[in-house]
Amino acid sequence: MIKTENINFRISKEQKEALGKMGEGNLSQAVSSAVDFFLTFPPGFMSEIKKIAEMVKLPIPIVIVHLLQVYSAQDTALIKYFGKSKTFQRAFRFDPVKGMITGDELSDLTFKDVLGELDKILEKKERSKQPGKKFNLTIDEASLLAHVL
Repeated sequence: MIKTENINFRISKEQKEALGKMGEGNLSQAVSSAVDFFLTFPPGFMSEIKKIAEMVKLPIPIVIVHLLQVYSAQDTALIKYFGKSKTFQRAFRFDPVKGMITGDELSDLTFKDVLGELDKILEKKERSKQPGKKFNLTIDEASLLAHVL
């Protein structure tokens, strides 16, 4: 059993009503879930989120929500247009020994993979400059470029 500690804090009437509308009638559980949510962020990810929050002068929760909304909408559009996306493949990777890859390791691996894929596309573009060569993209390549543009 997890040992808990009682703490006191204040929330506005509007916040309490909003939690109720979300189906979070148990205020203690809602706060505990929110704390758990923030504790799952790897240090490197939180560092990037803090930089963005400072840059746009918005609170961290708003930055996270907006990034997730835009990311989700972009991914949905890519799936509608191209019929697929590598997002889930990248987000849910497994190591045969460690299990699911998470945290900064997941971010670093995804970053390296995307850079490698972009390098291959640029190399392909350069090769297409040779006489008689064409620059054709696969659906995966077009989807990646659409995602980063």
